[in-house]
Amino acid sequence: MLRFARMFLAAAFLALPLLAVDTDGDGIEDAIENRIGLSPTSADAFVRVIQDGVESEAARAKPSYKPERDVVALYAIHGGGDRNIWRVDFAGPPKPETGVLHLYVDADGDASTGRKAGKPVGGTDYMVSAVTGSTRNQQYLPEGSTKTGPRITMAIQGKSLYLTCDLAVAQADGRMAYSVYVLSHDAGKDLTTAQRMSDSTRRSVAREVVVRAGGKVRRITDYEKTEGFVGTFALDLIRPAVFAKENRWVRHDELELDGYQIEPQTSQRFACVSRTRFEGRVATKAPQGTYHVAVLSYDSGRYQEGMVLRVDGKARGAIIGDADNNRFWLRWTSKPIRFKGGEKVELIAIGTGRDQLSGILFTAKPPPARGFNCKIENFAYQVPVGQPGTVRLSWTASEPTATVLAYGTTPACADGEAETVSHRVHRVVLTGLDAAKTYHARITGTKRDGTPCVLRDLTFAARPPVPKPTVAEVKEIPLRVRNPHKVAAKDWPVTSGVPFPEGVLASDGDVRLVRDGKPIPAQIRCTARWPDGSVKWVLLTFLADATAESDAAYTLQYGLTARNLAPAVTLAEMVAGTANLRTSAGVYRVTQAGTVLMPDGRVCATHARLAGGAVLKALDTGTVTIEENGPIRGVVHASVDLAAPDGRMLGLELRVEAYPGTSFVRIHHTFTIKGNATFTDLEELTFVVPGVGAKATVPVVDGQALPLNGKLVQRFDNEVMVGGKPQKSRILGTVLGSEATVAVREFWQNYPKSVELTNGTLEIG
Repeated sequence: MLRFARMFLAAAFLALPLLAVDTDGDGIEDAIENRIGLSPTSADAFVRVIQDGVESEAARAKPSYKPERDVVALYAIHGGGDRNIWRVDFAGPPKPETGVLHLYVDADGDASTGRKAGKPVGGTDYMVSAVTGSTRNQQYLPEGSTKTGPRITMAIQGKSLYLTCDLAVAQADGRMAYSVYVLSHDAGKDLTTAQRMSDSTRRSVAREVVVRAGGKVRRITDYEKTEGFVGTFALDLIRPAVFAKENRWVRHDELELDGYQIEPQTSQRFACVSRTRFEGRVATKAPQGTYHVAVLSYDSGRYQEGMVLRVDGKARGAIIGDADNNRFWLRWTSKPIRFKGGEKVELIAIGTGRDQLSGILFTAKPPPARGFNCKIENFAYQVPVGQPGTVRLSWTASEPTATVLAYGTTPACADGEAETVSHRVHRVVLTGLDAAKTYHARITGTKRDGTPCVLRDLTFAARPPVPKPTVAEVKEIPLRVRNPHKVAAKDWPVTSGVPFPEGVLASDGDVRLVRDGKPIPAQIRCTARWPDGSVKWVLLTFLADATAESDAAYTLQYGLTARNLAPAVTLAEMVAGTANLRTSAGVYRVTQAGTVLMPDGRVCATHARLAGGAVLKALDTGTVTIEENGPIRGVVHASVDLAAPDGRMLGLELRVEAYPGTSFVRIHHTFTIKGNATFTDLEELTFVVPGVGAKATVPVVDGQALPLNGKLVQRFDNEVMVGGKPQKSRILGTVLGSEATVAVREFWQNYPKSVELTNGTLEIG
């Protein structure tokens, strides 16, 4: 599964207690040593790498001088393994939140590799930085390209700023062989040159820093995999555990929060809290007894979540979210913990995302651990009525996996194969089979460890069922068309599905619509059938009349003698690769490029731009087809790929509906992400409709309609940006133009959305 680039931004530096403790007497407080990766019980001595000294008296007399930017010296120590720790001493207490500090590290000691530039930054392999309170690491590969480097930890004590980073550097004869150059300056584009303080050092080799034998000290931020926890994402196991009376469930809004906040908006997730800074913490008090500590947290496919469990300051395990299945997991300590009662139980966030969690559970008997166990099941097939040799097969997988269906007339399943992409629900359609034979099938998927999961010994046939005749007696289904508006509806298109019991209706031709005993023209199409071949659902479309604020009664009749009296005419036709739809306003044309030409020739089109500014343009491989063509409703489907210059693509599907006697069309947009990407970041996605008119108003749920002078943005469900200023309101979705009206369903519910009018052209975003 695709994972977005991990940007390690440690936003906060350590806030020290009033009474700092230095157990080993090395001048570095215990809290600092724990954070930067040194032992608080063993004295450490930093080695000076660069001596720069304070600025001259003349420089210090300038108004721009700031002691917190004046680099006095750089010290370093090897933390064991690949850990490097630097201490930058300033002339005054450092203020990283308003400044920029760069350590240009030539890790391999080779100036020809890494950053391509002149001295002193040329040859830099890692730019270890503290920028306006956050840390960042830009790594330069040997040929000069860049990527995000390993995470950096920052801490402050007195006039010193500490930076720790785990990265491989050159060593020679038991000493360090990398070189480093330091640059410190003010942040803020609003500062003039005269106001900006900047200080830099010479580049120096850290040859006096001794390589330390043994491994590095483990910090809470060093966990790379889950330790001391097991769990499950099966809701049938999670729910009983959370709500069991014998367990103690501490909800997200009952936790102590430090660097966390209650998530104000959630979609397809439980109510939860999310972190606002690296090493954000949630905490609660433990009840008395022996319990497993369980955490209900979200494991996304976009980031890697991470949390460390501590009980009264002692680490008891870590959760690293590497399942990437976009589900909540309940993970609990593999061993129970005996609590006296009142101990502080806290979780510290060390992940790259929001580290969302819904609560902490204390349970004496956790549910059985159940991780990924790829299982293919729920195999079913259907042969369409009247289509011998064609069969639709479907199955499910317990977790996303690509599958291969092998089939044949013998158990070897050697006649053919059909592949499906990685999903949990799978479907294939086979054609050209022998309706007189029984087929064998085998479905194979892939587990997370690369081994196959197989569903064997399946059989199916390509013989369509023969439904029994429609019931002789004409039966009725009452229908009501509700008109809640204060204006009457005349010949208004209505489309609805209508279900039927199994075994009563053989064909959609045995159905008709009546009102007051008189037949009404209707378009009726079977959309689903029961296993015995009888009709299960029909799609009914007709033109309804309903007086204002009333219900209009219609009746759907079915039986052997019920016949639909709709005229044998159609609304759509293909002309030279373009689909034409007839309305009372004229002919709308739908092209293979996914555009809609209005009767006067003006073009409605989709515009898309990716994050970063890349514009998507339609490829010339689009298709347009007529999906439904009758006397009451015509539906045209256009499909086209929109591509960026770098190859990224977005699939556009457009369905356009037209009805007789009406001057409008309905347009349905569907967008799909193409290629291997799981997510796509969009900067703009709009549909342009010309000919709306120079003036327009936009009705809202409550209050007077808003004039559309420029752009209106539904930023949140109850907030509209009007002229760049927020206003409490909800846009209904209708734009009443002086020449035309455009309506968007569920506008405010699908925020953020926008409408913008420019020279009579409307952009819906």
